[in-house]
Amino acid sequence: MSRRLTVLLILILAAAPAVFLRAGGAEPEARPMPATEPPRLRAPEGERRLVVLLADNAGTETTDLLVPHGILKRSGAVDVLIVATEDGPVELMPALTVLPDMTVSEFEDAHPDGADAVVVPAFHSRGTKATTAFIREQAARGAMVVSICEGSEPVARARLFDGRAATTHWFAQNRMARRHPEATWVRNARYVIDGPVMASSGVSASVRVMLGLLEILAGGTVTRDTAAGLGLEAWGAEHDSSRFSLDAGKIGLAAGNVLGEWRHGVLEAPVSDGFDGVTFALRADAWSRTYRSRLIAGNPAGRAISAEGVTFLTEADRGGDARIAPSAGAPLAALDANLDAIAGRYGRRTAAFVAAQLEYVWPGAAR
Repeated sequence: MSRRLTVLLILILAAAPAVFLRAGGAEPEARPMPATEPPRLRAPEGERRLVVLLADNAGTETTDLLVPHGILKRSGAVDVLIVATEDGPVELMPALTVLPDMTVSEFEDAHPDGADAVVVPAFHSRGTKATTAFIREQAARGAMVVSICEGSEPVARARLFDGRAATTHWFAQNRMARRHPEATWVRNARYVIDGPVMASSGVSASVRVMLGLLEILAGGTVTRDTAAGLGLEAWGAEHDSSRFSLDAGKIGLAAGNVLGEWRHGVLEAPVSDGFDGVTFALRADAWSRTYRSRLIAGNPAGRAISAEGVTFLTEADRGGDARIAPSAGAPLAALDANLDAIAGRYGRRTAAFVAAQLEYVWPGAAR
């Protein structure tokens, strides 16, 4: 069975309960729970906090990993490491490949006291023994644990949401409520803070939840400056997840895009050392979620290092279907521009479908 057909079958089977639920009755109401005070993680004068981005080599969501890393790096206020379960490259989904800073075992040897915060992206595996053990051990040493999107699954497997409030991607809300009823799953929130854990909603929530974490770690002034560089004035938790859904029309669109193999293409985005890794991650994620194309990083040297210090493995010019020019402007404005470009290339319905997967309110959807 081809990879694309497998993706389609997984999409349809996973979506079926949500589609039937919308057709046959109302979704269960999530019980609101006020967030409790987070741990006091603000660094004393002259000290810096250490944040780990946990990665699973076999499959880690592109934006979930690279956007939090880039935002924290841009702040200049905390130390950040990408720590992988194994040695070697980290395959990102749906696109790109990067090198981690170190492995879990190397981190534990170098930092026996652990990290101040651990950020957990969505994994293709939804969590392994290695990721669960690391999350539990770091939490036991006092780290604040932050889940991005469906990174809620590995954190829930580590039992850190038991008796606490959490949130996740709109698509996963019902599944997580069934699998992990020990937590209170909150809808309509970009992120939830409950004691030593934070959880965020869909992929694009990585922006706001990282600003929320940064405010805890480094204070309001640093966070405001960092947000301004991203094109944001606020990073509150307000959100309306009811704007996003999966219905028969979207499933039909996905099926047509996945199965229409004659229309699939490889889009090459040239990169060179010092490129904007946050903008590039959002861009690669968006284009690769069309199910019509896959975006690759192009550089004949075989690698390029982003402005945030991440080493991307690249491909030499392979004569792809098209080259995509660099995105200009702040990251979220560039994401809007890329969604507009997707609409121009593949149609507005595909662009809206991509935005729904990212749980992102695309202004172009209303045009």
